[in-house]
Amino acid sequence: MQGKNTEQRKTPWFSHWSILITIIIICLSVASGAIILRVTNKHTPTTGGTIMQKKAQQDLYIGYEDVMYRISGRDGSVIWNHPLQQPSKMNRIIGSSMQVHMMNDGLICVVLEHTFYILRSSDGKELWHYAVILTPAQQAETRASIMDVFFDKERVYVDFSSGEIAAMDIQTGSLKWKETRFPNGASFTANDGTLYAKASTATGESILYAFDGATGKERWHFTREMWGNTEFSPSIVINGILYDGGNPLYALDARTGKKLWEQRLPDRSRYFGNLHLIDGVLYANTSAVIATVGSVGGAGEQIPPDIYRVYAFDVQTGHPLWHSQDGYQMLDGGAITNGLIMAQSAIPEQNQQEKFAALDIKNGAVRWQIALANPPCDGAEICGPHQVQIAGQRLYALDYSHLQVFDMSNGKRLAQYAVALPAKKSFGPGVLNNGIFYVRSAIHEGGAYSSGSSNTFWQYTIHAFRLTDGKAVWAYNVGKLREYQDPISEMYIA
Repeated sequence: MQGKNTEQRKTPWFSHWSILITIIIICLSVASGAIILRVTNKHTPTTGGTIMQKKAQQDLYIGYEDVMYRISGRDGSVIWNHPLQQPSKMNRIIGSSMQVHMMNDGLICVVLEHTFYILRSSDGKELWHYAVILTPAQQAETRASIMDVFFDKERVYVDFSSGEIAAMDIQTGSLKWKETRFPNGASFTANDGTLYAKASTATGESILYAFDGATGKERWHFTREMWGNTEFSPSIVINGILYDGGNPLYALDARTGKKLWEQRLPDRSRYFGNLHLIDGVLYANTSAVIATVGSVGGAGEQIPPDIYRVYAFDVQTGHPLWHSQDGYQMLDGGAITNGLIMAQSAIPEQNQQEKFAALDIKNGAVRWQIALANPPCDGAEICGPHQVQIAGQRLYALDYSHLQVFDMSNGKRLAQYAVALPAKKSFGPGVLNNGIFYVRSAIHEGGAYSSGSSNTFWQYTIHAFRLTDGKAVWAYNVGKLREYQDPISEMYIA
């Protein structure tokens, strides 16, 4: 979700399948030159989602098979569901897309390939939607018209595959402006009435833009130096400063575009990414784009561990404060507990272990570290890593068979509980809330997938485990979805 103080970066491993198909759709979108007709349906309320029961608590939100659901965090029952019908149906023979954004305490945005919807989170009622209307010939294509949406407090911004950008009123859906801006694509961030974009030109330059959210007029642009690798994730904007990953790493005045500071890595193949600003310190991971031969950890080419590090910078001056030992990146979320920030090994281990290190935020030194053993996984299985979450003074690690609990102050294991997840089950992502660990699992059926086939499936289930003893509280059966062709979103707590 845009507009938060930290940016959501890494996607849990299991959704890499959806990332793959999104890449396919994006590629097809760029390659196609078809003209798309757009029709807005502004402030046209439809029948709200089916109300099963009402609860004032933290619940789960998930979308699948073109239906949005709110699921009780307490017992797994459906509070409401809202079917979504696109005026122009998507040809999903090679892929599908369903994205969910928790916009604020009261609104949800659900994005399908040709339509997006604004729903009320309390009861699922649709407030308005925007649809792209296709010709019959265009409906036969396997490309999405809407890439994604972004929002601030007043407006929704829409990124179309045609290169157009539009702004609409967040409450009514009324169109404020629409222009063709980025035929080669871009990444976006919306913040405090300004839309920021990072786009590449035909000559390979990477340019940062700021547009007035109310009018679409350009306020400024800044051309990144073509020196090292570019990080394609959106910039983050916090306290009037825009931070943009890559090599160099830039900090700009968000109002004027003036460069405040930069930091470079000497190796041009490497870059800064996954930026988090916490307590006046900017944290960043480093990575690189490398073509490897063979398998990492086997007989093939090895990835240099010094590619992966965690860096900390003074947010005012950009002065480097420290960097971690080689081979580590920040754990998703970038939270600080007891003066520690958690990092995870980015290099696969030969002995099937995942390593986690607690880094001192003052100097990056390792205060403690743990190794979590993964169960055996053969070539016919798709095996997921541990789902690791931090709550208060505890670190929780969930795998197929156990929930482990560690003390965040010293890394000591406090407890280990058996959990009821069958072996050889792919699982993730997971979220933690109010003493419950929620995780989505899936069983693959039907053999290997081939492009366009409809005979392979994922059987999805959402599980809720109690943190105090690992006991299963409830399980919600999502059902059997066709691989790639039936969409499913990430899972959110709100």
